[in-house]
Amino acid sequence: SELPEEFLSWTAMRQPDGNAQGELSFYGLYNETQQAGFSGYDMAGGLKESLSYAQEQADILYDSISAFLLDSSAADPAACEEYGNQALELYQLWDSLLNRAWDILKQTEEPDAMEALTVRQRQWITEKETAAAEAGAAYADESLRDIAENLKAAEMTRERVYELAELME
Repeated sequence: SELPEEFLSWTAMRQPDGNAQGELSFYGLYNETQQAGFSGYDMAGGLKESLSYAQEQADILYDSISAFLLDSSAADPAACEEYGNQALELYQLWDSLLNRAWDILKQTEEPDAMEALTVRQRQWITEKETAAAEAGAAYADESLRDIAENLKAAEMTRERVYELAELME
């Protein structure tokens, strides 16, 4: 509440709505003479904001793809390609957030804890790949198999992203 308007004007887009205490949610330094400054960034908080947006987008994609798979008898090659691209997009959405979470953990966790987490992450990758292959095995059609595999991989990756986000709290 005591910061000059010049500082607040370029930090406002990063400030959460309705901060009743008049406090920034991040660190900031401001040189009044030069009217210049910089601010910190809460990596874990940024990830949580991204998770919220990603979940909204993922829900839309997942509902569309799931309905298609349930009615796969009506699938034509063009539809398979479209939904295949959506399933891949869904997986890539969660995989990018997984990589972002992993980068944050590498910067914030102690080396011993990170080493143990890395061992567990490698196990999880094997489990994800096995489960995705099993999900795809139910389909004789290669396009439908790819869709099912990407859906399963996306589902497991989403769960893992939330698990890693909890470690940051």
